[in-house]
Amino acid sequence: MIEGTLPTDKFRGYIIQDAIYLHHFLRVLAIVASKCSVTENMQQILKFLSDTIPSEVHMQEGYFKELGIPPLEEMLQDLDIQSPNNFMYCTFLKEVSTMGSFAEGLCAAFACPYVYMVVGQHIKEHAKPNNPYCRWINEYADPSFCEAVQQMAKIIDQEGLNLSRKQRNVCRSHFVRASQMEYLFWDGAYKQQTWPMLHSSMMSQSRMPCVLTIAGSDSGGGAGIQADLNTFTANRVFGTTAIAALTAQNSQGIQNIHVPPSEFLIDQINSVLSDMDVQVVKIGMLHDQEVIEKVAHRLKSENVKIILDPVMVATSGGRLLKDAALDILVSKLLPITYCITPNIDETESLLKVLHAPFSSVNSIEAMERAARYVSEHCKIPFVLVKGGHLPFSQRCVDVLYDLENDRIHMLEGPFFNTPNTHGSGCSLAAAVAANLANGFPMLESVANAKKYVSGAIQRGVSIGKGCGTLNHSS
Repeated sequence: MIEGTLPTDKFRGYIIQDAIYLHHFLRVLAIVASKCSVTENMQQILKFLSDTIPSEVHMQEGYFKELGIPPLEEMLQDLDIQSPNNFMYCTFLKEVSTMGSFAEGLCAAFACPYVYMVVGQHIKEHAKPNNPYCRWINEYADPSFCEAVQQMAKIIDQEGLNLSRKQRNVCRSHFVRASQMEYLFWDGAYKQQTWPMLHSSMMSQSRMPCVLTIAGSDSGGGAGIQADLNTFTANRVFGTTAIAALTAQNSQGIQNIHVPPSEFLIDQINSVLSDMDVQVVKIGMLHDQEVIEKVAHRLKSENVKIILDPVMVATSGGRLLKDAALDILVSKLLPITYCITPNIDETESLLKVLHAPFSSVNSIEAMERAARYVSEHCKIPFVLVKGGHLPFSQRCVDVLYDLENDRIHMLEGPFFNTPNTHGSGCSLAAAVAANLANGFPMLESVANAKKYVSGAIQRGVSIGKGCGTLNHSS
């Protein structure tokens, strides 16, 4: 960009993604402005919306015409045109602006204009004369743009004076995370990043990602194998099954459990793995010690990623894992697991078996500490502690720990106060497995899975007289 030698096709890919991003950013900033309680500050943000952003849009429209790009309205009709990194960034900003406070939303949104101001000024200072991208450079190095960004910084400073130390730390973490996503956005835009699941080789009739689920059957249809297959279909992978248990179950509870001979379960696994190219295995309900041991022994030599949902108790309250089996699950199955997805109660049970110095998980900090502890002691690459049973100010916070990079990722989403959540844990783990099979790295897989399950819960249906279930239809 400084030299003016950036290939046109690279800039074209970037400007398309930038226009899509700005379309969503405008809405995010409008939500943030609506939460501002200081009239003068609200007016400053509205001025950014009415003056600064339209100037950016005008610049982008000029490049669209020059490069022969269809109008943005047409581009937005293609839901897959937005790159994965762009999608994740916009989703994060929307969630923070909607569910967080005014200060949280503003700090998250501020990262973008701040980065553009710094980059614009730097390029302007070093750019060569007659640079073909001078309109873009001048837009973000313009004194009026810089002044608008500085005004936003002053508002953040004023808000910070009224926040507690904990609140300031939350705001700071949102800004840092948004800054990281800003970098990923640029990287994905210039590399012309696409959704792996959309590659023609993957979507042709002759080839489709294949996932195996080893779990129990729910006669009520809301959880277990049934939820997994619904999730696989919705996330564009082919689902295969090995049924580990049969439950007589409805919305009110579990009436009976039948466990087929473990040899027959292994026969099912062998049939699938010997014939189909399975890269990811999702494991749900394994009722007793013998089943867990045989499944672990069968899979330990396979080159597959195992996503384990350590199902212990059904949403309706029925016990699905014998107490004595938990020790075997920890000693035999966890060492070969790629990612485990326990909820709060399951996490506390794991901590007790591991003899952790703490066993109560009642805060985000405790979730982070628990995820790290389980991962480090069991050598699991990823641990996803689900916070749906521990809502924070109408936010659902999940914590993902990455062992290799020793990094905590906090994923936030809306909390729905609804009884229609039967099968949510199964569906989340299945969606993570599906996204991994589609080629996404773990963090994106979890983010996509969380978005999918949130939508399915929001559309949830009341079936029967007890807990309703997720609605997997879009």
